[in-house]
Amino acid sequence: MIQTPVIVTFANQKGGVGKTTLCVTFANYLVTKGVRVVVIDCDFQHSIMKCRKADIRKYGEQEMPYEVWAYEANDKAMMTSLMEWKSHATLTPLAKQDCPPLATI
Repeated sequence: MIQTPVIVTFANQKGGVGKTTLCVTFANYLVTKGVRVVVIDCDFQHSIMKCRKADIRKYGEQEMPYEVWAYEANDKAMMTSLMEWKSHATLTPLAKQDCPPLATI
């Protein structure tokens, strides 16, 4: 299994291709394997963050298997700090985004 933190990105410029579903499913799978995970929702709609807020209202924060952070994909300073944070992280970030791709930063 994953020994050091890595960033796994689910990205596509087209909507409706399953990025959110794949990201959340993979995050849940990693949690069942004992991996600490944070999901970084860079999608302009922030679908994962919206669902997480609804889950917290319904179940409370202590029931959540992983953290969800929401950022804008075109925020260069945030993406740079994320790369720096990764070098000290003890959890595996899963990033879900639409366009623009991270490679354009």
